[in-house]
Amino acid sequence: MDEALDPYRITDKLEDVLLGVMVSRLEARGKHWFFQKVLRDYVALGQCATRSLRQWRVFRREQLLHLYCKAT
Repeated sequence: MDEALDPYRITDKLEDVLLGVMVSRLEARGKHWFFQKVLRDYVALGQCATRSLRQWRVFRREQLLHLYCKAT
């Protein structure tokens, strides 16, 4: 694939004016309700996954401690 087709791959080679246009478009997209909803959902999913992993680790630690105490 020609790297000229994807301007995000060559941002270090672009002129400041073009970079300004790209930033303006990304900022406008970030304010759109659809992208805000997608980002909120994504962040919420990540928080749920982190919380679940933390809870599993605590549960597993308690389980191992219980097994150890039974064995001794």
